Amino acid sequence: MHAKLEDVLSFFISLRQERKHFTLSLREVLNSDFVIGCWFDENLAGIGGILKTYHLLPTLFIVVKARFQGRGLGSELVESIIRLSKESYDFICLTVLKENLRALSLYRKNGFAIYYDKGREYWMSLPFNRKGEILSRLLPFFFRVFYSLPPLLRVRARQLLW
Repeated sequence: MHAKLEDVLSFFISLRQERKHFTLSLREVLNSDFVIGCWFDENLAGIGGILKTYHLLPTLFIVVKARFQGRGLGSELVESIIRLSKESYDFICLTVLKENLRALSLYRKNGFAIYYDKGREYWMSLPFNRKGEILSRLLPFFFRVFYSLPPLLRVRARQLLW
């Protein structure tokens, strides 16, 4: 299930309309904590994994090619990533565009809850234990404070924290 480097590279290059909802760069994907894939008829149909946002937050990402959507592959990826993540993290989070109703439904079905409404996106989290619950509850406060800072202070805070 772990995706090989050459599979991820060719998959990433072949993305077209999926780029509308998948905003990560190839560099970010390759620097992830892990990447897994799902296949359909011997084709790599989707990838997903966990990367550290702000070098702190274990953040889930997935993308399934448009021609393979609607076959349950996104659900398989999310469930596999959750299963693997429970071994290493107290919680995981993600961002989803509000207009991406299928993805939003998928994440809610798997236990994710919205912790921050950021304009066009929802930021969601899924705690795995008590510590994860506490950290998930602190995320909205942290981001409200962070985004209330003037832009120059935000840049300085990023440099200090990350």
